[in-house]
Amino acid sequence: MEENPQMDGVVAVDDYTGLKVYHRFKLLHPGREIEVVGYNNSLPNELTDQHFHSVDLNPNEMGRAAVKLLFQPETEKLRHIIVSHIIQKS
Repeated sequence: MEENPQMDGVVAVDDYTGLKVYHRFKLLHPGREIEVVGYNNSLPNELTDQHFHSVDLNPNEMGRAAVKLLFQPETEKLRHIIVSHIIQKS
């Protein structure tokens, strides 16, 4: 962040990492805004603001779909299952 002050957005591996990056950016550049996208929708809204977005990948639904694919009978031949997602804005 110090070497690339022109950055205006971050995609983080999860919400907690995104929040850490967001706070670090605000410490380095207090007058600037940055958009952050995290995954898992695991933070309470009180910890984020309108510049923090999270993609809820529905991990429970994803796990059920994975088990269904793994243990399906050979005759069904399902190759994939589409699991929905939701983009949460704070």
